[in-house]
Parts: sequence; structure tokens; C-alpha cells
Amino acid sequence: MSQLSRLLAEVRTQRVYPTAYRAVRKLHRRVMDGELFTAPRATPAEIEVVSGPRRDAFWAALLDRLAERRIPYTSGASDREWRHRLHLREQDADALLALLEQTTPDMPVLFQEGHQPHLPLTMITKIFRRRRFNRFDLWLLEQPTGAAAAKRPEGLFTVIEIDFWGSPERSFRSEPYAVAPRPNEVATSMRWRELDQVLGVTDPATRAPDLVDVDPLPDLHARDFPIDIVYTWVDDQDPAWRMIKNQHLPDGSKITVGEGRADHAERFRNRDELRYSLRSIEMFAPFVRNVYLVTMDQTPAWLNLDHPQLKVVSHSDIYADRDVLPTFNSSSIETQLHHIDGLAEHFVYFNDDVFLGRPCSWRDFFWAGGATKFFPANHAISANLIHDQAEEYLIADRNAIRLLEAEFGKTVHQGMMHTPHPARRSVLYELEEKYGEQFAACAASRFRSRQDLRPIAFFGHHYGFATGRAMPAVIGNRYLALWKPQIAAQLAGVLRTRRYQTFCINDVGVTDEREEEVDQLVGGFLESYFPTPSSFER
Repeated sequence: MSQLSRLLAEVRTQRVYPTAYRAVRKLHRRVMDGELFTAPRATPAEIEVVSGPRRDAFWAALLDRLAERRIPYTSGASDREWRHRLHLREQDADALLALLEQTTPDMPVLFQEGHQPHLPLTMITKIFRRRRFNRFDLWLLEQPTGAAAAKRPEGLFTVIEIDFWGSPERSFRSEPYAVAPRPNEVATSMRWRELDQVLGVTDPATRAPDLVDVDPLPDLHARDFPIDIVYTWVDDQDPAWRMIKNQHLPDGSKITVGEGRADHAERFRNRDELRYSLRSIEMFAPFVRNVYLVTMDQTPAWLNLDHPQLKVVSHSDIYADRDVLPTFNSSSIETQLHHIDGLAEHFVYFNDDVFLGRPCSWRDFFWAGGATKFFPANHAISANLIHDQAEEYLIADRNAIRLLEAEFGKTVHQGMMHTPHPARRSVLYELEEKYGEQFAACAASRFRSRQDLRPIAFFGHHYGFATGRAMPAVIGNRYLALWKPQIAAQLAGVLRTRRYQTFCINDVGVTDEREEEVDQLVGGFLESYFPTPSSFER
């Protein structure tokens, strides 16, 4: 742990004044992101993604060769659901390494032992003879992003984990048993005779194809529900959309609601973020069933409309009262998203300026029993201190807090981070039934207004918590405000370290003079972070 990390932990445990903790936390983040001094982490050349055809082919060939050479093994049960894992006995390690050294993949394969540097697979036997290890990972290059002649392969990699089960150094048990070298989802120790049976050592017919097969019943804590993604999107460059919007602007020009920005261009600006957010889903989210894109009858020209997992939904398909359309209010749209036909009970709501930054599990968004997770922000809010001239999203949260106070006799002080928002349709339907008048008023507001609610991004989290269907959680997140003078350094730091699970690029407050500069910064950052087109693109 670095000195700064220890200071952060000490400040947290001593419960010092909140502003002091936030100051140290901010300093820690800036150092870790490389905005101050020298970044402690080098730019990763190996970017892990959750799936790829080269791993699938390599894996199939590897299992065939293990069977041909009668090397006993089983697979599965990785605690990282997107990775393949192979389980063998420690006495079969040399045979496996010899097999691996004879493979001739068409793309580079690296191996990594623990937190050691990634090395070419051809060196594995030499390293193993010098320092025997009981686990390592194979990194398979799916898509190169660096120069072809580079000494160190750079690009998108998938991972296969190799575990050698062995005897513990010390044991209190009377019968010999084997232990796994790292956690898995099924069992981390068993008697040797049980392991031999699972691996099919004496009788191949007893081999469990997957370690989870040792139990006939599914795990109580395993996911047994589908998860969908919902996006809302607008193309602000569409002439037809602009014409319709201008026709509905009060006074033909502008809404004035306190200090708000209800009709400002930043609410609708499109920098092609959706393209890259979808790339992040394909790169980092192995748990997604379908992606629903909700628009005002718009579709990006680059979108692959034939994608089997993509469903484009019109506002008119989900609004209970179509007479309130068209709408330009994201809060209004939030009140209707649970009406999407075929949408899973459990879904995650993305604005198109929100991205995944590294591989994520369904457990990052839901608890095992199906309860949703929500991610409280560091700042606190009080409904009594949100005045009528505050921004519309704050007034929307004040409206929700008043409803919660009336229902439960308790108030709320936790704001929410700018992250993907897990949600449940049943909770939203319940809110709509209980607060139908408020939902209808928000749905009827074409632009952000004092009648707004945020049923998914705020209200639903607290209501779910109060009724036992949502619990607070922590997720690695970075909020990138494009108006800040240091935004170039912040973007560079996020790209350099790739340490956040999610991040949001928010363009509120960008001046006209900086718009072109910011557009170039964001475009370059997104193309560097997500360099490979997804199957959602034509």
C-alpha cells in the first residue's frame, strides 16, 4: 500500500471532517490517474476483454489435446465469470507445459504468474523449472492495437486460467487432501480421492466436465434471471428533430426555470458516444441478454439493425399517454422505460455518456437474490436546502424525497453517482401505480421542469432500499466533467490506468469557445479506449 493509500485509510477510519477526507481522496485519485507526478502504473499493453474467437478456438484445441494425451482435468468455476479456467493436479503440470509449448497459435499468447509481468508462452517451461508455481494465466491476443513490429504485443486479450491443485504444506486432517491455488465458485479443497474422481484419473467416466457438475443442484447464490441493458439516445444533428424541438420551445426559443438548463444544447449533444458505449458493453459485459435503444424514431447510421440482441424502441411504443409526445425530457422518458415490451425484470439503465471501463460481472449491479445495487455519491443533499431556483435534476430529487418522507416518515441525504443504474420493472410499476399523478405530470413535461422525478436514477433506488429490494454498494467510477480546465489530463489518466469499472463523460457547462477543442479530446479518448468496432456496428 502506498503512503498516500495509507493516509487515505487512516483519514477514513478516524472519521475526520468530511471535507478533509474528500480532499485526500481527490489527491489520491489524481496521483493514481497520473495527473500529478508520475503515474505509478504503466499504460497496460494487455487490455482484457470478456470474449473472443481466438480464445474459443484455442480452448477447444487445448481440451482436445488434453484428452488425446490422457491428462486428467476439469474446467469452469472461475470467480471471474468471463474467464475460462482449467483445473489439474500439480503432478501433471510438466505434461501441460510441454503441451502448451508445442502449440502454434496464429496470434501471440502470453502467460502471467500472479502479478508478474506478462511473458511469451515459449518461456513458460524455463521459468517454471526455476520457480515452480501452482497457477498462471494465459493471455490470448484477440485484436492487436499496437505496431506489428512491437516487441511487446499490445491489444485486446482474453484470458484462460490454469490451476494446479496440490497438497497443503500443513494439514490437521487424517486423510490426504488437495487444495486449489486460488478461490473458485465451487470448492477450494477436497480429499485427493475425490479430486481424482472429479478429474477422471482412474475412470474417465467419472470426470466432471465442469467443476460445478459435482453438485446436481444450482447454487443458491448463482444468478437465475436475465439482465438487459436500456439506452436512451438522441441525435441532436438531425434536422427533423431540431425542427420538432424548436416548434415546442416556449416562446420559440428558451425555457426559463430557475437557474436550470432544461433546453440547453448540452442536454442533447451527440458526440457519437453511443457507438463507444456499445463497444464497452461488448468488451466488458458478459452477462447481457438484450440491448434496448429508446429513441424518438431515430437510429444512428452506423447501427447494425440486424443484430439479434439489439431492439430499437420508439417513444410512442412505451408512453402510456402518447398525447404528451414528443418529449425532450430524460426524466419524462425514465417514467416510461419499464413499459418496454419484452424487457427483463432486471435491467441496467445507461445514458449514452456512461461507459464500462473494464470487465464487469453481473454482481457489480445486482445482489444474488435479485436485489438491485445502487451507488451513493460522496456528497450529501437535503431536500430542505434545495431551493426553487436549483437545477431541474435537484428539484426532481427533492420531489422524490418528499414522497419518500410522506410514505416512510424518513428523509434521504444520499445523492447518486453518475453510473449505470440497475433497476427492476416490478419496482417501477409499483411506483407508477402508487404515484400515478406524479408520474403523469413528469411524463407530460416536454422539457425538464419542477414536476420531474428520476424514478430510475434516484427515486427507485431509495424506494427499493426502503422496501428491501435495493442495497447500497461500491463501484469503481470516474466522473469526467468536460468543462474543467484539467480535463485533458483527467482523460489521459483514465486512459493510462484503465482502473475504473465505469466512467461518465459529462459535457454540462462547456463553453462555445471550447466546444471544438473538447470534441477532439473526447473523440480521441474514446477511439483510444475502445479501438475495435463492435458487432452492433455495420
